[in-house]
Amino acid sequence: MKSSIGFSAVVVASALLVGCSGLKTREEVEPTTPPNATGSVQTGTEAPPRAEVPPPAQPAPTSPVQSSRVAVILGPGGIKSFAHVGVLKELVKARVPIDIVVGVEWGSLIGALYSQNGKIPDVEWKLYKMQKGDLPGKGLFSGRVNAESIKTMDSFLSESFGAGAVEQTKIEFACPSLSMWTGTVVWQTRGDLKGVLSRCMPYPPMYRPSSPWMAAPFSVDEAVRFLKKKGYQIIVYVDVLGLGDLLPKDEAFEGYESTLLWHEIRRAQRANQKQATDVIEVDTTAFRIIGFDGRTALVGAGESAGVRAARKLADKYGF
Repeated sequence: MKSSIGFSAVVVASALLVGCSGLKTREEVEPTTPPNATGSVQTGTEAPPRAEVPPPAQPAPTSPVQSSRVAVILGPGGIKSFAHVGVLKELVKARVPIDIVVGVEWGSLIGALYSQNGKIPDVEWKLYKMQKGDLPGKGLFSGRVNAESIKTMDSFLSESFGAGAVEQTKIEFACPSLSMWTGTVVWQTRGDLKGVLSRCMPYPPMYRPSSPWMAAPFSVDEAVRFLKKKGYQIIVYVDVLGLGDLLPKDEAFEGYESTLLWHEIRRAQRANQKQATDVIEVDTTAFRIIGFDGRTALVGAGESAGVRAARKLADKYGF
């Protein structure tokens, strides 16, 4: 009896061993493969690799010409301001993009003429039509200029600007005038050009007050702040006062008030023009602020300075 039971136990144990030997572990059923590039496990047939998405294109670098706004300040100087025409001519020829012109004292006349349509030949044509009779003259018994009202220029201003207004100029324009009552500088940015210039141009020795408003030739620093507030990054100041005598020697003594004023204007200008990003200095040493006969040569002096300046501006800003 015992032997039969033992034999049966052996048979059962053998069967169990055979069955267990046929089982496979999970690793044997699902062969492991290394993770792919995305970290998932690959099984069976591999899926095609995912196409890589290229990074977004970087914007092309913006040149200073595209990102910056250019302002030009035409400083004071009476008849010496004719040199501004030559400077503007060369800047335009070099394709310096002028977005706004600020004119101070007689610089306002040149700036307004240019801003009106942005054409230098028109500026020259109109200025050369100016006659001595449009300006104050000297007295019979004195070498001193008899200061007159800016109304002496009514005919010239009317012919040059007609009914044109600041808001209609092709290039933005502004000029500062000074209140004789409060000493406040006010920026003329609206209204008819003739009226605006009658408030921005008059200053001794050629003009006496005909209204509470006169030119503001000491306002170089105000001009730079005005332009920076408007967002201009490149501010070019044009200095036409130069060195040497500002008035003839006989006029300097007889009209000492004007002489002192203009020497102080030049000192203030040289101290404050450094606030601009760039300065163009025109050599007008041989000219005087009331020297009407030298206007053609003054334009030429401006051209010489403008050529050099345009080259430097092009190298600096990539114009």
